[in-house]
Amino acid sequence: MPRVGSAAKAWTEVRTPERTRKVPMRLRVKALMASSAVMVAPAAARASDGRVVLASAGTESNAKAGTENSAKASTKAGTEDGTPAGEDEGRSAAGTAPGSATGACASKAPIRLAGLDWKSGQITTAIIDRLLRDGYGCRTEIVPGSSASLETALMQNDIQLIAEQWVGRSAVMDQAEREHRVAIIGDTLKGGAVQGWYVPDYVQKAYPDLKTVQDLARYARLFPDPEKPGKARLLNCPSGWVCETFNTRLLKNTGLSGAYNNVHPGTGAALDAEISAAFEQHKPILFYYWQPSGLMAKYNMRPIEFPAYDEGCWKTLLKAEDDAAAGQDAATDSTPDVNGTASGTEGRTKDGKTKDGKALDAGAQAGGEKDGKARDGRGGPGCVSGFPVSKLTVAVSMPFRQQHPELVALLEKLQFEPAILNRMILDMAEHRRKGDEQAGIFLRDNPDIWQHWVSDDARVRLQQKYGSAAENPAQPAGFFPSWSVADALNHSLARTVQKHGEQFRRISQLTLDGLLLPLEQALDGLPPWLVLAVLGLVAWHATRRLWMAVLCMAGFYVVGGFGLWTALMQTLALLIASSLFIMLLGFPLGIIMARNERLCRIFTPVLDIIQTMPSFVYLIPVLMLFGIGKVPALFATVVYAIAPLIRLTALGIRQVDARMVEAADSFGNTRWQLLWWVLLPQARPSIMAGINQAVMMSLGMVVVASMIGARGLGEHVLQAIQTLNIGQGVQAGTAIVILAIVIDRITQAYGRKA
Repeated sequence: MPRVGSAAKAWTEVRTPERTRKVPMRLRVKALMASSAVMVAPAAARASDGRVVLASAGTESNAKAGTENSAKASTKAGTEDGTPAGEDEGRSAAGTAPGSATGACASKAPIRLAGLDWKSGQITTAIIDRLLRDGYGCRTEIVPGSSASLETALMQNDIQLIAEQWVGRSAVMDQAEREHRVAIIGDTLKGGAVQGWYVPDYVQKAYPDLKTVQDLARYARLFPDPEKPGKARLLNCPSGWVCETFNTRLLKNTGLSGAYNNVHPGTGAALDAEISAAFEQHKPILFYYWQPSGLMAKYNMRPIEFPAYDEGCWKTLLKAEDDAAAGQDAATDSTPDVNGTASGTEGRTKDGKTKDGKALDAGAQAGGEKDGKARDGRGGPGCVSGFPVSKLTVAVSMPFRQQHPELVALLEKLQFEPAILNRMILDMAEHRRKGDEQAGIFLRDNPDIWQHWVSDDARVRLQQKYGSAAENPAQPAGFFPSWSVADALNHSLARTVQKHGEQFRRISQLTLDGLLLPLEQALDGLPPWLVLAVLGLVAWHATRRLWMAVLCMAGFYVVGGFGLWTALMQTLALLIASSLFIMLLGFPLGIIMARNERLCRIFTPVLDIIQTMPSFVYLIPVLMLFGIGKVPALFATVVYAIAPLIRLTALGIRQVDARMVEAADSFGNTRWQLLWWVLLPQARPSIMAGINQAVMMSLGMVVVASMIGARGLGEHVLQAIQTLNIGQGVQAGTAIVILAIVIDRITQAYGRKA
């Protein structure tokens, strides 16, 4: 990833409060063309609520080359012979209002709306779609696509409206507005989208003096980090998001990096789960978050106060040129140096105070000093700033604005209270509704809000459709009844977390203190040459081939050359720990299955479920019960990878020659002697094959485990995916392949020795 100089200018970025991705110019053009060619292609990046953000900046020729015909082709496919396209899961449908069109929509051509795929965007799009159809008699069509393709299509008037546009976050849209090809209308979220550091309301009630970022140093004991005893933790945003960078630098510039670890949850879902578990158990937690989002409606969060937003400081917090300093901080607190989203504030003045006169703590002042002199607080390298507020608007093509002034008047008035939009997002998620269904519920239940947006004629039509309580926007029941165990399972898990969460966290801490942390510290503390020597010795002992030992050592040496030695040791520690658990549980269960036919019939379908269930499913319960980090990754890996060892252990014992068993019985061997001296030795090849398969499946969970905050090689792969950093992804992937080959060859060799 470019750091400084002209190379850094080859990157373009688009930020939202949730996330920012940096994409190289060469990849930006390719992504734009690809997403434009296939309008239904999934977006390249998603936030925790499904938000899509794709960096895209270019010239007019670039935009035309990528999407000149894409939206037209999509429209033709959906509206051939002048009929609306079929509904795509409630979002991509073309709808025609009953009755004749009003003057606002006299044209026969449909109004095409961007099919956004994050929840707030889905809701806003669906509400506008229903207002246009049912209120103004417009023909509408929702066209799905990635952010890049939809923005460029809007510039060409291939679509006419994007219902949720984050002002200043897209270079393409900024350029198009300057060229008067699109218009930014209204202010859809009152007060704008906010972000920041938060604590639960019950924490501030218990500790009323905990209000500002300066107070966090005194209350560090409230937020202990289970994986690094003696220090607190700040839950940063997911890996690869821009907020990761600015939160890291804010932690350093405020002087809190000495007391707080910079903890990365991996994904937005993992962050949400950790926050939910803390609230359900009434536990203290310090975390970064944003709105609009469903959790803002579900839980009472209290923001930590920062100095006022300062644009110069904010830009400094995001500058790639300061990555060297950020990298030094990362080495101290095990924080990866990744581009993320951030916020800015007013920085310190020369006397170590903010503009409002509030003094920062000594650590914060020290963080902004060099050679005994305090740095300039406005935009200086050590500045501290609050978080910017993003304005949400509606973007329309310029021909639409000129042709539909009445509809533009509607869009200028359309605005949601943050609490209402957050509640809609939460309801949509909890009840598994589509955006169109949630929009119908909003129009039915909130006429006092939307009736001020529309014209008198439109108000009458909308009241006729949504004014009756009998109006039910939900889809009618079809052939299949509604059977779902999701709500019951969710309630059961929530009750378990509330009642027994403390016990599970104790188990987690015991596992960390007794196994994972000592093992990781031991491996990471050994000199690399000693690790390579031990590896070579083990490889030679297993294979009796010197060249194999040399190749294994060379493979690990290459990983170290990639700068991934620490990550390799972290992954190796997790593999060793999970393998120990798998063998401790797998051997006895395999023996029981082999010796007891009835239990075998019971265990077999359970193992079938374990092996066929998607691996991501295992992350959900362990994440809520044990929290983010190494322990849930360990237990999820054990559950996922234990089945092959159980099956192959049972198979190996069953395949022992019956004559050998009879001979052992004739000599008077007890059952334990028979097992130890006859069955297990004869079943050894099959058992070693089971160990080999279990370890390989455990290694397959490395990347998945990184999604819930487990460190190691998988974290680097996840960061590469989030930031489209191909080089980083190839390096980390190669390291995982090398580790897999080394383990596979050694375990197979020991299996053949039987």
